[in-house]
Amino acid sequence: MEGTEPVIGTVVDVALDTLIVLSESEEVLAYHSSDLSKIEVSEGEKKKTLLGIGMGFGVGLGAGFVICGADERNCKESFLGDMTAATVLLTAALGASVGAIVGSLIKTERWQEAAFPAPPTVALSVGRDGSVRLAFSLRL
Repeated sequence: MEGTEPVIGTVVDVALDTLIVLSESEEVLAYHSSDLSKIEVSEGEKKKTLLGIGMGFGVGLGAGFVICGADERNCKESFLGDMTAATVLLTAALGASVGAIVGSLIKTERWQEAAFPAPPTVALSVGRDGSVRLAFSLRL
């Protein structure tokens, strides 16, 4: 609905042109199809591990270049020889490891847009007051 907060819940029934939803607060809500601006279905939570690895690797790589750029003499005159590449790769690996841990702790819910189901061509329903409703549609 326009200008209102999104409703999160479970669809319990679709009656002709009305969506019946059990909200997270256990309230039963009914929405006419014309009142809905968008319907989205949850596809579950997704961890951000790969994003964390990529970002951590990039930050670690940059940190390695900064460390060796700031202290170039120590990187080049190590007892093992030129340590620039080793320092840069080590900081990149450390960054990727930290990023993997942080990314695996961050979860976001994925939502997929859905369409309101097409109404049946003929439908019969009984109201709470005992009234009978017959609806049919003709597609040209």
